[in-house]
Amino acid sequence: KDMLPYTPGQVVVGTIEALGSEVKLPFQIGDRVVGFVGHGGNARFVSAEADNLIKASPNIKNSQAACLVEDWMSAYRALRIAKNAFKGAALFGMNVFITDGFSAIGQAAIHLADLEGANIYCCARRANHTYIQSLSSRMHVYEPRIEAWMPDIMEKMDIVIDNTCVDGYASSWQALNDNGILVCLATVNMGYSARGCGVLDIDDMLRKFSQMKAKYTMSQTVFLDIRQDLKQNRTEFTRDLMYLMFLVEQGKI
Repeated sequence: KDMLPYTPGQVVVGTIEALGSEVKLPFQIGDRVVGFVGHGGNARFVSAEADNLIKASPNIKNSQAACLVEDWMSAYRALRIAKNAFKGAALFGMNVFITDGFSAIGQAAIHLADLEGANIYCCARRANHTYIQSLSSRMHVYEPRIEAWMPDIMEKMDIVIDNTCVDGYASSWQALNDNGILVCLATVNMGYSARGCGVLDIDDMLRKFSQMKAKYTMSQTVFLDIRQDLKQNRTEFTRDLMYLMFLVEQGKI
């Protein structure tokens, strides 16, 4: 557990004030960057690993850069990974299911899929249905109960983005067609109430078990942790983030 005093914030946007002697990446003092920290991102000054940072366009707001690097990049990278399974094919005419369409990542995925002409299916609470329907002319929205959406989409989806994991990704996997791809996101609301037993965090254990199952035992499934993605696929990540920043500058998103 984090010790007090505790400063929240895991996404940072700012200007480099100093560089460590072992930094190998092409950063300079004065560069505007965006990226991830363990905590403390809301402080005036923060120490961050260079591997967790990436240069940010000077033409977008701090709030936009913060949203892009985590929520929009999670959505964009999930769709790109899925598209790679289809040899880079465009999403036009594909069926895309998002388990939580009202979340920040869900709304980003809806917008990006709509730009490419996908048929979009998602879940949201009934109070949000009108708003979600307004996001795309090819929208199908359901209440977030498996029995509400499974009869309509079972074995019909080309791409499923699971950002909720209410049942260990099982129902999302069942929604895939024979050639479909399931992308499981690391940062999800597991749908469990807070539970613990002494020093054991049961929710955390269930989350890790579901993620391990998705990663190693479920076919047609890819596991995406956006923070690890930045470290492991830095060149691709940088290219994709620059593209999203360009879309913001052009008023596309």
